[in-house]
Amino acid sequence: MGWPYLNNFHCRLPGGLYRTLDPDFLDAPSLSPEASPRLRTMTLRQFYALIDRLIAELGLDVGRILAFQAAESREIYDYTFPLYVRLRAEGFKHYPDLTS
Repeated sequence: MGWPYLNNFHCRLPGGLYRTLDPDFLDAPSLSPEASPRLRTMTLRQFYALIDRLIAELGLDVGRILAFQAAESREIYDYTFPLYVRLRAEGFKHYPDLTS
């Protein structure tokens, strides 16, 4: 799977661009009517915390994810695909929850 299907999924992962957003934005509820009902029940900070918890549950290495981020490597998509699948199973939509 991977690129381009997962598009900018990596921005939501540790070291990703979306993790650096203004704290007020991170703590606001999702207002997008296109977002899944699951995402609309949480803030982005809570969403990212869930992602971090699932990374640990799946046994993925955060250091490796950060290395892929730093190298801007598309290998991140194949490595984190099990996380994407788990998030979909948890009720999150491909777009706009996990990609955009």
